[in-house]
Amino acid sequence: MYAVQQLIGHEAYNENAAGMPNDIGVLQLATPLAYTPLVQPIALPALPDLLGGTATLTGWGYTSGSSGTASNTLQQATVTVLTVADCQLRWPGQNINIKQVCTYDKGSGIPACMGDSGGPLAQNGRVIGIASWGVASCNGLSPSVYTDVGAYRAWITTRTGL
Repeated sequence: MYAVQQLIGHEAYNENAAGMPNDIGVLQLATPLAYTPLVQPIALPALPDLLGGTATLTGWGYTSGSSGTASNTLQQATVTVLTVADCQLRWPGQNINIKQVCTYDKGSGIPACMGDSGGPLAQNGRVIGIASWGVASCNGLSPSVYTDVGAYRAWITTRTGL
């Protein structure tokens, strides 16, 4: 475990806002991370990417819907990355904006779930998304929504120097 010295949340974040825009923050740790084979840094995207293809989500969240319990084992799944337009088509009426990324895999039924929030969505050795929100039942029938890390690259750099 590492102590957090400072949490810097996005100044425009409002958890009650439709679509949870600006759901991003950075942590400053009290001591540097000790890298091991299981603890490694991941690159940030330089700019918002043209999204598509597949990505890997990881997390400790529920494995059987919103009534489940958190996993004791880190879970991993390969999911399809959607454009914002495709996400809006698959989930009409939701507030999904251009600073968000969606994943969807109806065949696998693997969404991000309760407890996965804040976790990474990785593609090609870079963290492209941060798990933000989705359907509470975690049924896999609707997309999972992530904050697009590339869209906040300038914000991250301003606050961290990275």
